[in-house]
Amino acid sequence: MPWTELYPGRITPQIAEADGRALRIVTKVPGILYNTKVAPQFGQADKMADLLKPEFKGKLYTTPYLAGFDVLVGKDVWGFDKTEAFIKQLAQNIGGLVACAGVDRIASGEIPALALSCSGSEAHLAKYNGVLGEAVMLDVASRRFDYLCVPVNAAHPNAAILFALYASSPEGQLKILQDGFGTQLDTYPDNATHQQIAALEKEGAKFIDVTTDWYGAHPGIEDDLGKLIKIVTKQ
Repeated sequence: MPWTELYPGRITPQIAEADGRALRIVTKVPGILYNTKVAPQFGQADKMADLLKPEFKGKLYTTPYLAGFDVLVGKDVWGFDKTEAFIKQLAQNIGGLVACAGVDRIASGEIPALALSCSGSEAHLAKYNGVLGEAVMLDVASRRFDYLCVPVNAAHPNAAILFALYASSPEGQLKILQDGFGTQLDTYPDNATHQQIAALEKEGAKFIDVTTDWYGAHPGIEDDLGKLIKIVTKQ
């Protein structure tokens, strides 16, 4: 789709990835999603090694699909061997497995903390204000994106295009993404997520942008991640 022509001045070539086939719609920053009342100590964590601290044993959960860990496997990040060694240690420290959809279980205090989260953005939703917190691992911070795509055989492609354009507008970003998911696309400089990313960069985060091009340049990531998933799911 010619997104840059349909919304000039707003949608840039950076936002319309893969020759216009994938439109960035929201930014996600995996980290630790934790209950601020039950486990406030997780708010002090800011590097991956913190996940292995003895005092966190049994209080930290992870996802059964190891959300966010795929980036570490990249040869230009940690590589498979180092990531495998880390996951083996992490598997001994976690209290169990929970999907990213289990946010209410964290908010209730049943689960103290989840790492890595799929986005951590739930901490910015009004209904979880003061209950959930988010800590980002500065040493291997990743900036991930969700996309909207229009299938070539879409029944109503024009409706899909209009929805995507609205979701890309300042109003759509606020009413759909911020109100619904607690985050927006940080590429747009007019929102809180852009400010969050800028603040993390000032703290020392050097973000790995997990884009369609990044995945294309790292073949085999999914296969390697599958091997690591077996380690945590067999515990």
